[in-house]
Amino acid sequence: MDEQKQTADWQLYKDGIDYKSSLNLFATTNRNERFYAGHHWDGVDTGGLPQVRLNVTKRIVNWKVSQIMSDMLTMQFSAENSANYDPNDPDKIAILQEVARLLSDYAKTVDENLKQSTLDEQAIFDAALSGDGIIYYYWDDTIDAGVNEMGAQVMGDMNAEIIDNVCYFPGNTSDPRPNDKRGPVQPYIILSFRKLVKEVQAEAKRNGVSKDEINKITGDSDTQYRAGDRAKNEPNKDTAGGYCTVLLKMWTKTKEIPKTDPAGFPMMDQAGKQLMDRVTTIWARKSTERAIIRKDWDTKLHRYPVASMQWTPRKNSCHGEAEATELIPNNIAINKLMATMILWTMLNAYPKPVYDSSRIPAWSNDITKAIPVDGEVTGAAMFLNPPSLPASIQKLFEMLVQTTKDMAGANETALGDDSVTKTAAGIIALQKASALPLSTNKRRFAQFKEDQGLIWLDYWLTKYSVPRMLTIKRTNPQTRQEEVVQVPFDGSRYNQTTFSLKIDVGASTQWSEIASIQTMDALLDKQLISFRQYLERIYNGLIPDKEGLIDEVEQQEQGARQQEMMAAFEQFVGQLSPELQAAIAQESQMLVGGGGIAMPGMQGPAANSGQQI
Repeated sequence: MDEQKQTADWQLYKDGIDYKSSLNLFATTNRNERFYAGHHWDGVDTGGLPQVRLNVTKRIVNWKVSQIMSDMLTMQFSAENSANYDPNDPDKIAILQEVARLLSDYAKTVDENLKQSTLDEQAIFDAALSGDGIIYYYWDDTIDAGVNEMGAQVMGDMNAEIIDNVCYFPGNTSDPRPNDKRGPVQPYIILSFRKLVKEVQAEAKRNGVSKDEINKITGDSDTQYRAGDRAKNEPNKDTAGGYCTVLLKMWTKTKEIPKTDPAGFPMMDQAGKQLMDRVTTIWARKSTERAIIRKDWDTKLHRYPVASMQWTPRKNSCHGEAEATELIPNNIAINKLMATMILWTMLNAYPKPVYDSSRIPAWSNDITKAIPVDGEVTGAAMFLNPPSLPASIQKLFEMLVQTTKDMAGANETALGDDSVTKTAAGIIALQKASALPLSTNKRRFAQFKEDQGLIWLDYWLTKYSVPRMLTIKRTNPQTRQEEVVQVPFDGSRYNQTTFSLKIDVGASTQWSEIASIQTMDALLDKQLISFRQYLERIYNGLIPDKEGLIDEVEQQEQGARQQEMMAAFEQFVGQLSPELQAAIAQESQMLVGGGGIAMPGMQGPAANSGQQI
């Protein structure tokens, strides 16, 4: 390929590949992914050694990922302490606070629409296996966003996909952050994708690219820089023209715009000169090795739409260290040790026969045939008992497995194999204690979620410039039931400094229900709450027809209250003079149309029935 025909972005891409190669990132990522999948002996000539697969690495990685994902992280947007928050304007404060609550509720809807929990789990897995978990958020014009208040059709919404760390090329390789709290920190970011040539050519045509430029988009076999062994197995190149590498370059560009006050009027300095604001937005360009698919365009975003998380950060590097990297050497030693133990057992488990060849011409293990003996049978043959497997070998194996799990913080107690964890209280206490070594990873995951939320906010305030309806779930204050409502929203009315974000860490999803049920049971046992209060607060799905049971309890309580009031009234009447009692009885019969004593506002006994109507 003629180097002069390569795009400038391709040259930056090759520089990024050289940096990753210097870290041995491609080989390490492929090995870790392969080992996690259970391919421990690929390409190894074992020489007859059993290919044992004791995937300690997979179990430890699964446990750590599940621990990090166990906390319920929620996004809470706030209008306080922002650049345009005016404490002297209560009306504006109320509006901004309501919008902040709306965005907090809408974040839950976006989380469901994007299947964000699945993306987060995959990103954490990637971080554990390759060192980095990366999610790229992009604007998808094909998504139908419904109709707005005016009945106009709205198209386009945010979408997301996982990016392998070998496909992520930041301009500053000594800084792992795409953005910080204030905005972008990278001079540029390049993301690489493998796409069908026909699809790329069609996209270029939609973008008005010339036919000569489109013809430069051809298939290639540039798969050695993808993550995982199976990424190398692409379909036949003749199918749809094969695949090609597509680069998306994003960079920052700053411009000055007139500064205005909250009312929208231009702001001047003392000399009467217009004050200017510096606004930084993200620009982008798509290309292949030799062709531009889409020319430079302003995304209008104020942050790179990329969130990243490192498993173990490394100083002055944009890539972290993977959990699997340090586990695999131990896992290999465990496999080899177990394989040699099995081979020793196969060779020595059965006694070795020794016979007198002068009396037994040939030995046979066939149980259906007799062995001919020439002369006396006594002393003609015997078995040599083999030595037992050395206890030191078994202890070494057990120690190696246990030490590996202990050093990784995934011992029996943490994994739930200890007898102490058979009780719910033991599970909760030990789960918290065992998760302490992962507290730093959990904090990095919380920061990862905050980065996501700020990207979402950027999209809402930038791309939702056409008014649309936001679908959210809210609890009805009257019924206390969740209901789905639609609220109109226009992101163009707010700027990037209007809202701030914090991540709330809730109880572990794995054990929070157990803890809540235990607490509710204890309160009920001590009669600190009523049975109805217990039912209203218990998790849905635990008790069949919970609402029907609550209604029955309410009816029983109402009947009990009426009986108490009746008994109190009868006791009061019993203390009156006979004349007053007779007058009250006569009045009651007139009120209810039958005999018996009734309180005002209550029905007495029916004339022909002993039951209350």
